[in-house]
Amino acid sequence: MPATQLSRTSVSKGMGCCTAWMRAGMLGHRFCAACGLGMMIRLKKPPRSIQKKETCNMNGNYRTAVRLALGAAMAVNLLALPLTSQAATYSYTDLNPSGFEGSYGQGISGSQQVGFGYGPATGGHVHALLWSGTASSFVDLNPSGFTWSIGFGISRSQQVGSGLYGTASNSHALLWIGTASSVVDLNPSGFTESVGFGVSSGQQVGWGTGPSAGNTYHALLWSGTASSVVDLNPIGFTESFGGKSNPPCSLMPARTGAPSGVNIMK
Repeated sequence: MPATQLSRTSVSKGMGCCTAWMRAGMLGHRFCAACGLGMMIRLKKPPRSIQKKETCNMNGNYRTAVRLALGAAMAVNLLALPLTSQAATYSYTDLNPSGFEGSYGQGISGSQQVGFGYGPATGGHVHALLWSGTASSFVDLNPSGFTWSIGFGISRSQQVGSGLYGTASNSHALLWIGTASSVVDLNPSGFTESVGFGVSSGQQVGWGTGPSAGNTYHALLWSGTASSVVDLNPIGFTESFGGKSNPPCSLMPARTGAPSGVNIMK
């Protein structure tokens, strides 16, 4: 009789009270429920068909566990996704100041924005403007004596752009630090016209033209003053532009104080 089929009677022979054998611990170890006497019984290896069945059961259980784990992971990921009914919302702020017919934002840094506007408040001329998030917070950056000005770039406390002084025919690159009176004319000696388009870490970039550039356009870099200019035009290059990938258009006034390059349409 196989060990796995030992009956209570066959085990109890010669063992006295040990008539209620129970299996415990590792395979083949049995003990008497009455006296606690234990004995080792060598179990025969189960038939191959039984082993195969047990192996299949183990594999099946493993696959089931894997499926459950993957299903749980997918459920967590699906729960993390926003519901289709919860669409993203956006908001906007109209920065056009009172007394202005039109305004355009050109750059943003932190909580401030730079650009330009025109209307009755400016006598119809285009003025560089600085905002701090609301229309009423605007600051007119147009310097005294300038017919028009435009703000193109901003970084922290500095704004850069261009402006036309009086009845001059060519614009100059300008740098501001938050007010019209803080303006710095960046136009270098030997250049008849210049524009500042970008600013970062105390440096400004743009382009200029004039005798010093062979009357062609050269990319220029400044560090806060006209005399700090660095001509970035590489040797062998006819023209280059800093801050714009396309050649600059003329900034000559097309309407009352409005440079044609900003495409202001009525």
